[in-house]
Amino acid sequence: MWSDRDTDQGFPGYRGEILIVSSREPDIPPAGYALAVATLVDCRPMSVLDEPAAQCRKTPKAIAWVLENVRRIKKPFPVQGELRVFEVDVTGLLDPAITDS
Repeated sequence: MWSDRDTDQGFPGYRGEILIVSSREPDIPPAGYALAVATLVDCRPMSVLDEPAAQCRKTPKAIAWVLENVRRIKKPFPVQGELRVFEVDVTGLLDPAITDS
C-alpha cells in the first residue's frame, strides 16, 4: 500500500521527483530497495489531519512529506541509502516501461 504522506524529522528544500527507498533496518524484505517514484510537492509540520493519509499518528516534531503521482517500480533494485534526501544515479534502471501507477 502506498501513502501520499511520508513523515520524517526534517524539512528538505528539494521539490520534484524522488525515489522511494525502503530502509535496511529492520531487515524486512525488500530492505534497501527502490520501490517507487513520486513527486515531492510540500514538506511541512504534520497535523492530526495528515494521520489518515500518512497511516500513522502524529508525533512531536513530525514532518509531513506531501507526495503526488506515486508510481510503483515493477522491478525494485537495491540502493545504498542514506538518511534524508540524497542523489541516486538511476541511469538505465528507471524509465516509463518499468513503472506503473
